[in-house]
Amino acid sequence: VGHGTGNMAQAYHYSRVGSFLVRAQVDCRHPKSGEVFDIKTRASSPVRFRLKQYMEIANTEKSHIDRITGLSKSYELEFYHFVRSTFIKYALQLRLGRMTGIFIAYHNTQTMFGFEFVPREEIERYTFGSQAWADTAFAHAMKLYDIIMNTAVDRFPDANDLNVLIEPNPDQNTITIYIHSPASSPAPSSPAPLTPRAVAALHAAKTKLASWDALGVTEAEAAAQLAVFTLRVEAGAGG
Repeated sequence: VGHGTGNMAQAYHYSRVGSFLVRAQVDCRHPKSGEVFDIKTRASSPVRFRLKQYMEIANTEKSHIDRITGLSKSYELEFYHFVRSTFIKYALQLRLGRMTGIFIAYHNTQTMFGFEFVPREEIERYTFGSQAWADTAFAHAMKLYDIIMNTAVDRFPDANDLNVLIEPNPDQNTITIYIHSPASSPAPSSPAPLTPRAVAALHAAKTKLASWDALGVTEAEAAAQLAVFTLRVEAGAGG
């Protein structure tokens, strides 16, 4: 909700998904229909793939989008990259925010090459294959998130901050969840809290005391900060 007077327009959409209250920032609202949509900018692939040299590339024609189809400098290539990478994230964002689609600006940081509105239904069709599969994927993802967060709160009920890492194990049809509470070390003289990057390493080395020592913590201190559990994902399971 916007700050200031009560007459200001809503800046967020709130939704309940399972036991969660979800807040999504509202970028744009159509003045006539009232429909809400998101705004995204998309740099051309030469700029994205060479971020350290993007200023040099942006000033050349190599970074332009000047044709509809083709293997380079084309809208077809940029949209293909969208489908292969970013659309799955956008599909979830749009659902959580109850938005109708995304308005995309294609650019190279120097020049705008075009604009496009892509409806949510089209994004989900490219990403999941059909509306039914999109519904199923969203329902399972939120159910899994609900399980993980409830487990984290049960394990660390007094924690204000938690780091959660999820590791898929496709060969075993399982996922391993690492829950790290930086403020749960029992000893006042303990070293700095574990970083998220160190959590998986700590779990892998839990039987090697030399590894704990090298990281500056004892096994007991690490155990107080870290919880690990595994969930089995049944293929073809219903909602």
